[in-house]
Amino acid sequence: MIRAIACDIDGTLTDERRRLSPDALRLIREIEELGMPVVLATGNILCVTEAAKTFIGTSGPVIAENGGVIKAPGEPGPRYFCDVKSGEISRAYEHLSSLLDV
Repeated sequence: MIRAIACDIDGTLTDERRRLSPDALRLIREIEELGMPVVLATGNILCVTEAAKTFIGTSGPVIAENGGVIKAPGEPGPRYFCDVKSGEISRAYEHLSSLLDV
């Protein structure tokens, strides 16, 4: 069973000039209305990612700074994964899994 959908922003939801696709925006909002959280992922900095989340209207966590930062709704602050060492990716996955009940 699918419990969330993750989507890259740059070049997926936006074009080469960083303009958001109206069709993508409409589809994401339809997915959210069905109760499916959408997780936005990007290489951009956290504040830009959170602004995109607000504008687009997603309810899932955001993954920013090339996977180095995860911010989930309701958490007091972001989690940083700066030095990707053995086990860090697994811990990031476990964290997201616990938030999304995967």
